Amino acid sequence: MEDAEFDDFISSAYSRDSSEAKQIVEDLGEELDLVSIADSVPEDEDLLGREDDAPIIRLINAVITEAIRENASDIHIETFEKELIVRFRIDGVMREIVKPKRELAPLLIS
Repeated sequence: MEDAEFDDFISSAYSRDSSEAKQIVEDLGEELDLVSIADSVPEDEDLLGREDDAPIIRLINAVITEAIRENASDIHIETFEKELIVRFRIDGVMREIVKPKRELAPLLIS
């Protein structure tokens, strides 16, 4: 899915009630593979200096979309010394969703 197409879906979701927003998310298509999206973000020495931020935007969009699909109440991005973990709170239970590269922490958090 292109970034512009995703932005259009989100814009239309915010202008409608929640039941219509859920339908829009369901219409986004096939299930996302967050692990492969996270792995596709290139490793650079200076991630913040890149001109092409599309891979990180795709990862953020995929995480948010998956959180909506799973009816998550929270998205937690937890940074540790050697790893980064994205978790969702679903029905009061924290679930580990994906472990992106630790170097992506500043980009995901900002």
